[in-house]
Amino acid sequence: MNLPRKKKDQEQLIRDLEVVARRVGLKISYGDMKFGGLKLKSGECEFRGEPWLVLDRKQPFDEKVDLFVSALGRFDLTQLKSDDYSIQINTLLGLVFRGDAPAAEEA
Repeated sequence: MNLPRKKKDQEQLIRDLEVVARRVGLKISYGDMKFGGLKLKSGECEFRGEPWLVLDRKQPFDEKVDLFVSALGRFDLTQLKSDDYSIQINTLLGLVFRGDAPAAEEA
């Protein structure tokens, strides 16, 4: 899939992915991934029994999309109505439905 190049379109796609994530129960957190002199990695984790996706605000757009697709691949998305989402989101969800999501790295 060709991802958008315009910043405005990229921001919209990320917002759309956030909506999907919230609907399936995935919590999203953004931040500066430097803590105590360490550079932390973005990724998936479980905190207090809830699934989270932690992203670096400065992370490249395509890496954020890959992390969203990978994280959403762990959820049952069949409950979602494709009419509620853009063609781009449906294409990305289609990747998840087929199990083509990239493997997640350990957080």
